[in-house]
Amino acid sequence: MKILVIGGTGAVGSHLTKGLIAQGIKVRILSRKKQSANASVEFAIGDLNDANSVRSAFDGVDAVFMLNALGPTETNEGLVAVSLARSAKLKRLVYMSVQNAEAAPYIPHFGSKIAIESAVKACGVPYTILQPNMFFQNDLWLKEALLHGIYPSPVGDKGCNSIDARDIAKAAQRALTNQGSEFEGKSFVLAGPTLLTGASIAQTWSAKLDKKVVYAGHDLDSWAQGCLI
Repeated sequence: MKILVIGGTGAVGSHLTKGLIAQGIKVRILSRKKQSANASVEFAIGDLNDANSVRSAFDGVDAVFMLNALGPTETNEGLVAVSLARSAKLKRLVYMSVQNAEAAPYIPHFGSKIAIESAVKACGVPYTILQPNMFFQNDLWLKEALLHGIYPSPVGDKGCNSIDARDIAKAAQRALTNQGSEFEGKSFVLAGPTLLTGASIAQTWSAKLDKKVVYAGHDLDSWAQGCLI
């Protein structure tokens, strides 16, 4: 079995790749630029905004995991990948979307996924859609602010059920490698068991860093402008 991993060098994709290799499955990673040599992984170089440059990446694989990078071309890249998966008559397509995308279609990286989910469901390839909540790993981007005693992410008072990227990767691995009705044609919300607010996350970081960390509040405008870091 060989699986094409789109987004294979990111937080989820890198863990998925390791898990698949450990399971004895061949992995091909689609990348926009040449990567360093890796005896365990095959790389295909191309850009999903240019269908012809990536068409061959879908040849000879049985399934594809698709995680499209956030950005203005996310929808186009996703639709191109779905179209190529359909043309290649793959046995399984696992797409990583986001939880409750339909509740906030005005958010660009939510709205883009709604269109891709629709295409995945209609393409005729047996599919699974994973809909994770916010990653714990997102806090790694906040290291500088945390070391200055501030948790800047405007999580709010209602909170969210964050999840570890490694758990998402494990779910993707199961969906890609298990045949039958357990995963086929279904969507799964992936979320942690604990509802975390901005204040409770700041408390956790205070304990782990052994210093006072305060929640910066719900200032979305400042967050968007990068003024809190």
